[in-house]
Amino acid sequence: MYGFNLEDRFLEAASAFLSCSIDRVPFRILGLPVGANPRRISTCSPIIDIMKKRLLVWRGRHLSMGGDVWFAANISSILGDGKSIGFWMEKWIGSAQFKELYSNLFVKELDKNVVVADKGRWETNGWSWVLFQEGYLTDNDASDANDLRHLMAEYHPFDRGDKRRWIPEASGHYTVDSTYKFLQQRIVEEELCPNVIRALQKLWKNDVPSKVSIFGWRCLIDYQRAKHFIVEVYSQTLMSYAVHSVPMQWRILHTFSDWCCNPLVCLQGN
Repeated sequence: MYGFNLEDRFLEAASAFLSCSIDRVPFRILGLPVGANPRRISTCSPIIDIMKKRLLVWRGRHLSMGGDVWFAANISSILGDGKSIGFWMEKWIGSAQFKELYSNLFVKELDKNVVVADKGRWETNGWSWVLFQEGYLTDNDASDANDLRHLMAEYHPFDRGDKRRWIPEASGHYTVDSTYKFLQQRIVEEELCPNVIRALQKLWKNDVPSKVSIFGWRCLIDYQRAKHFIVEVYSQTLMSYAVHSVPMQWRILHTFSDWCCNPLVCLQGN
């Protein structure tokens, strides 16, 4: 119970009569504090923190398996002052990183994360690239270093900030549409077994909760991975049932074994 412009005695008497507890404002509804000043950053901070945590979980599930790799591989750098572009680790000239083109020189580099601005200096005649100290490289490595200098001859830092370019988009700007099309091109379509298609069609017609349907769909599409997951979960469940009811344990084990042997038949038989 919440009271507005009420005396504490009246509020206590009302809560005792109605058998409910007393709370104060601001209180929360859907995570937002009701009664707080909506213009303050602190009012929305809890919601922002919750969303950040959930996005981190989503990122871990959907981007950890190679997601960071393909995303970084489709970003190139546009040279500005060179203070935020990795000389070896980023693509800023051409379509490959220097650590891949000149792996022997990259091995000799003491600071693997050195930025472009620190690999040269301005002199009277203009910008001069300084890759390594004189006499530090062998003859073969020195030859590769000269090739690299020749490649960078027309490049030098500018008096402006560095930028990033999203390669799949012609304009260089990141868009959700270009990312979606890029990911669609990476998907390898596989032909489904006719039995799987019939099972999927029947699955969505069942009068079961949506979570159950989605779980069944994932099991049919990626059966092996789902099987290992279920084995782990149900093994713990069976152990708990074993303490209380041995017949129940064997009934669950028998049903689960049938599903693991032929899930399509079990699904189509329902």
